[in-house]
Amino acid sequence: MGGPWSVPIMNGLIFRMRHADRPISYLFSKTQGKFPKGGPVTIPIVPSGGVRSGSDVIQYMMMGGDAVQVCAQVILEGVQVAGRIQKEMGDWMTRKGYSKIDDFRGTARLLEAPQAASIPQWLPVVDKAKCTGCERCVKACPNVALSLHDKKAQLDERFCEGCRTCFYVCPVNAISLSE
Repeated sequence: MGGPWSVPIMNGLIFRMRHADRPISYLFSKTQGKFPKGGPVTIPIVPSGGVRSGSDVIQYMMMGGDAVQVCAQVILEGVQVAGRIQKEMGDWMTRKGYSKIDDFRGTARLLEAPQAASIPQWLPVVDKAKCTGCERCVKACPNVALSLHDKKAQLDERFCEGCRTCFYVCPVNAISLSE
């Protein structure tokens, strides 16, 4: 299911795919750790979901999308939506001084380190007494921040981005969150 709410989520995923060899936190950290088996996505990324305007398309492109699907909006508004979105994008590009999409594709940047430091970062805490070693958290972690050691989940904070996926998938509540 998609909708307008999915645009910021997809933007984050696109950015992560284009920088997939290291966690987002590498931008703000003195430790420049890389994922053990990571690498940026080099095949075309064509996001879909929530696109209602030229602004949504521009956001996807700035994150590194190669093209954008507007299927739902075509159903809702008809094929003329393509003309409206194209005009909105053209107007924005003119105001910003861009002549082609490649001039701004992939140019999105995250907050600077001092700004990012003020955002609460929730990190998982593994209760080893509760952990059964089922590996659900390890398999679910998009950043390879969790691994099993002595049949218990262990966190490598260098790679954790605080997405909380491990917390949600743990069947025995062995993972809590700490700021």
